[in-house]
Amino acid sequence: MTQNIDLRKLANETGPDRCFVSVFLNAKSTWQWLERRFEEYRGLLEKSSDERENFDRTTDMIRERLQRKPPQSGSLAVFACWLSDFYESHHLSVELKEHVILDSSPYVRPLAEFLDEYETFCIVLLDHKGAKIFLVAGVDITQVDKARGDIKNHVRKGGWSQQRYERRRDKQIHNYCQEIAGRLEELAKEDPFEDLIIAGDKVLVKELQGHLSTQMAQKLAAAEPVRAGLSDQELLEQLYPSFVQEERREEEQLYGSIREECFHEGRAATGPLPVLATLKEGRVNHLLIDRELKLKGFRCRRCEFLGLGIPIDCPRCEGEVFEVDLVNELVELAAQTGAKTEFADPIEGLTLWGGVAALLRY
Repeated sequence: MTQNIDLRKLANETGPDRCFVSVFLNAKSTWQWLERRFEEYRGLLEKSSDERENFDRTTDMIRERLQRKPPQSGSLAVFACWLSDFYESHHLSVELKEHVILDSSPYVRPLAEFLDEYETFCIVLLDHKGAKIFLVAGVDITQVDKARGDIKNHVRKGGWSQQRYERRRDKQIHNYCQEIAGRLEELAKEDPFEDLIIAGDKVLVKELQGHLSTQMAQKLAAAEPVRAGLSDQELLEQLYPSFVQEERREEEQLYGSIREECFHEGRAATGPLPVLATLKEGRVNHLLIDRELKLKGFRCRRCEFLGLGIPIDCPRCEGEVFEVDLVNELVELAAQTGAKTEFADPIEGLTLWGGVAALLRY
């Protein structure tokens, strides 16, 4: 489950110079590709240097672990540093682009994009016989709970007996949906999820919505009638577009909130340098990044100053600098300070801002 990934903990890992090796590979990746990438980096490091020794020992560690347990499906994200005695890996159910990155900290951008794009969400499928509750992480769907329904069908008899029957049936539906709403609250405490989709019989779908707490109702991404008899995978295929649509809506909504703040010089920062400055100050609440954005940055070996571009030496202390992926650094700073990062498809206004903006806490 993606809930086991602690992005903040990873973002707080750091070391001297470029001592962390991050690897993203999938079931199609070959040893030849991995060794070629390792050799390319090794050739860039000075012989007999501390960086090269750490790199060799770190890649040995990665080889040993991967030989024991190579990825069989989806992707594997690996973060390692021999100097810090650090190794962490995560299986991801989606195939990500292959990467090998050498940096002063774990390269978390692809992982942050995965967590944003494939947030865990919940599906409730209900009919008169019973309800099933699923969690979806990545593209994996898992049933985590169920509830019995046993709701009686409508009858065509008239008179008082029918009215009593319908009242009992309405009470059954009320209690049934109330029970499901309670189970959702308990599930949210044990296995937090971002969005909720309710599907199934249209009468029950509508009734359940009326039993959701205010907080749970805010998670509701869609409520759709669905025919009975779908397999778990068919259910996911039918409902996944609703989840994706909700993700795009949230991105546009965040952009709109930042845009509104800009009109009155409010709680917003736009552009790489202003956003970087507010992240360093811990003022960012939500970070919005164009998913296609690429930014070159630098970090000073001496004072660890982080900046945009690649100067000859550090503008603060004139120390030696090395190149970093500034988007990754922004994501790390956001994770370190508890800000939420959203990656968006191209938005015209966001492009004009340089591909990055932030909604501030103050």
